[in-house]
Amino acid sequence: MLNKIRLLLKNPEFLTQYKNRKTRLAKILEISENDIEKYFDESAEFWKIIQDKLTEHGALERMSFERLQLLYSVVRAIKPKVMIETGVAGGSTSFLILSAMKKNGIGNLFSIDIDNPIWHDHSSFKVGWMVPNELRKNWKLTIGDSKKELPLLLESLKEIDIFFHDSDHSYEHMTFEFKTVYPFLSSTKTILADDINLNNSLNDFSQENKMWFEKFYGFGIARNLKKK
Repeated sequence: MLNKIRLLLKNPEFLTQYKNRKTRLAKILEISENDIEKYFDESAEFWKIIQDKLTEHGALERMSFERLQLLYSVVRAIKPKVMIETGVAGGSTSFLILSAMKKNGIGNLFSIDIDNPIWHDHSSFKVGWMVPNELRKNWKLTIGDSKKELPLLLESLKEIDIFFHDSDHSYEHMTFEFKTVYPFLSSTKTILADDINLNNSLNDFSQENKMWFEKFYGFGIARNLKKK
């Protein structure tokens, strides 16, 4: 809680974003605020599982509950058949996405990450160690650089419903990933990205492609809406 207070003091705009997040999220996902409330409540169950796993292994979580709520809600609302994420580390986001897909009764997740122990809490941890066996049948993990692996994966899948960036957060790399996936995205062109406060890549890309863009304290959603 103290860390969150410090974050709000350093970034006062986050408080406004927090207060109206349900309304803005409902609009960009084209669902009701009651649905958002339901998804937020559901995500708390999985957040507890994540925290229990981290405590058991003496590991740390680098993504906040608020951002994981957003990610979970997007997957529950859009119900993707195929989704790609870049950046896995321990696998808390992969676990959450796959849990949302299980609730939806549909969906496969394809993840890409570099197996670099420096990015993990302990050198003995493997990429995606938090994903339980019962969710792995709907998950394919590719170890490698997304600059090489992402184009190959997209060519094999032909079309995806959601893309989630959480790998190299440089402007150049993020822009590369957005440009690479955009032609393969299905009609609503949904792109998610974490740590967008580090640069303006998603904002710039969404403007160039006339996408609706929303920023939630470092977590970004850009998409084309079905409704006019």
